[in-house]
Amino acid sequence: MNSSLTLTTPPIQPFHRLPNHQSKYPSRVSLSSPQSPPHNNNGGSLVLLAYKGTGGFLSAVDRAIEEEEYRKARAEVTRKGIELEGYSIEGVSIGGHETCIILPRLNSAFDIGRCPSRAVNQDYLFITHAHLDHIGGLPMYVATRGLYNLKPPTIFVPPCIKEDVEKLFEVHRSMSQVELELELVALDIDVILSPEVAFTGDTTSDFLLDPRSADALRAKVLIMEIMEHVQWIRNKAVLLTHFSPRYKIEEIREAVLKLQPKVPAKVVALTEGFKSRYSS
Repeated sequence: MNSSLTLTTPPIQPFHRLPNHQSKYPSRVSLSSPQSPPHNNNGGSLVLLAYKGTGGFLSAVDRAIEEEEYRKARAEVTRKGIELEGYSIEGVSIGGHETCIILPRLNSAFDIGRCPSRAVNQDYLFITHAHLDHIGGLPMYVATRGLYNLKPPTIFVPPCIKEDVEKLFEVHRSMSQVELELELVALDIDVILSPEVAFTGDTTSDFLLDPRSADALRAKVLIMEIMEHVQWIRNKAVLLTHFSPRYKIEEIREAVLKLQPKVPAKVVALTEGFKSRYSS
């Protein structure tokens, strides 16, 4: 389904540790920067090698490297938001599991996933489509706002699902005997409100070739799950989402580093909810 909504830190350089096979030979730790590798005087890439011993300076270096790797991995896992072009963007987007993108500055959320707690305080919710990993938490979002005595939210949905969403709330009102208050608005999601932030939801590469997507491709921030036909992108920043849960944070980061030189915009990945290679 091709759909979009538009509204008014560089990746951490990874340290790569070669496997330790517990042999009688010293193991090796390799430090390199895939983006800006240091060079020796002869113009070649310089790789710093530290051999792990039983003690002394090199052993201390090895321990420091391990601690730094762990610290960076933990920072990625616990990070709760990304700053792009003046917007703080929070949320989670794991393909097939849940997607909810939160923009506190706009008092809005795109899709609701499993209704993360940080989305409840947003007064405006935009639903791109009816896949459960994007809409499953909708009744909980409305019910929780009622529980906290927050004003009824305004929820924008594609016209093709408005009737079914109304039925969904009727079912939950009947089952829970609770009045779920909301304003439900059918919105043609190809309508452009302002070229500030654009969110594509689930889409295909054809989205980038559709003339109706022109304003989305000029928004300051584009939030999307694919990176093809990048020559058409005029955004200042792109937030990539909806990665498969089989990937680790480091794998996603490495892919973004390889992609960045091909894209004129700054590219960042939303990795909240993903595991690190160093996670226990």
